[in-house]
Amino acid sequence: MIGLALLQTGTRDRNPRLVLAGQQAVSHEARSLGVHYNTHPFRVWAVAAAYGVARRRLTHRSSARRAMRRWARWLRRQPSVWLWGPAYQNKVLAGALAVLEAQRTGLRSPIWGSVLGGAARARAVRLVNETIPSLAGGRSAYVLSDPGPNPIAYHALSYAMYARAVRLLGRHASWRARRTIRQLARASWLATAPDGSVAYWERSQGQSWTLSATAYGLAVSARERGSPARSDRRYHALAARALGRLRAYGVGPRGGHIIPALGQDRRGAVRALDPYAHGPGYAGLALVFLNWAIPLLPADRAGGRVAADRPLGSVLSAGSGRFATVRRGSVWFAARERGGNLRYDFGPAAVQRLERGGWRDVIPYRPTTGSAATAPGRCCEAPAGAGFRSDTRPR
Repeated sequence: MIGLALLQTGTRDRNPRLVLAGQQAVSHEARSLGVHYNTHPFRVWAVAAAYGVARRRLTHRSSARRAMRRWARWLRRQPSVWLWGPAYQNKVLAGALAVLEAQRTGLRSPIWGSVLGGAARARAVRLVNETIPSLAGGRSAYVLSDPGPNPIAYHALSYAMYARAVRLLGRHASWRARRTIRQLARASWLATAPDGSVAYWERSQGQSWTLSATAYGLAVSARERGSPARSDRRYHALAARALGRLRAYGVGPRGGHIIPALGQDRRGAVRALDPYAHGPGYAGLALVFLNWAIPLLPADRAGGRVAADRPLGSVLSAGSGRFATVRRGSVWFAARERGGNLRYDFGPAAVQRLERGGWRDVIPYRPTTGSAATAPGRCCEAPAGAGFRSDTRPR
């Protein structure tokens, strides 16, 4: 993922050092044909998207042509996984996006079930055009996350991946898929904190990619046909708020801080990170979404009010993931209805107060507890038997 991000940035900025570093990173990933099940769809997505960047911008470089041949051999032998599961979660959508990115390269494979095969494409298109719109139904807002607790960070991830998938489908995207884009945007509009935070409870809380993912999803939503001009202004204002929050994370000697605490106390911040989080891949994911968002957003993104800047009362999601966002006077808070471990606890999950100079957190982010919800290997898995239920009812 960091290799893809470096290729994107290097080709845009005409920086050969970044381009070469990106090529080397992606080529390193393409040396192994082993399928690491949990990360496989993200690996395929990154390599396929990198191949697309190189094909469009780097075919004049002999080193890029050599790298593309290696990536092509690797992509032709990659199976499509997660798409065949019985229930939705974020990796199912990542698997669909991997297929769409791979097939955008123009490569073909004789292997049945590969990411370049027709069966995988049909399954991916059905997920984007039918399955996910059916989950969203006719609601005005919808939280698309992993069934059960519906961690809010994974709504940001799913929103961005879904927006990318719709753009890749182009005219083949259904009207229901385009409506779903607006429903996801509405959920982000109601859920985002006044300081731009979008992942303030449960796993992956506060991580940088959630902010650029939200900005990219909103940028795509504003480009959708039939989107009212008023909604476009709202989406751009919210994207600017999220990117303003991301800018405050800062960059250190080891790269971008994937949580803000890394810029304050590195040793303490590492203890606060989810066990599956790591700097290069997650910083790369944040930069990939950011690079996709930049050309879609207006040059002047300053100003603009968001939902949390006014009196607000909204109930979002369903089941154990049900929560509310409220703004009264100088206080904004998000409260969960049900609890679990410390990061999944009921009651106030995030509280912010407007003080001189801006919004301040009244309670800090919750630390990790080492439970099954955040233990390695269980970080991104839906609960056993989890179904598709994920309701959003703004009030």
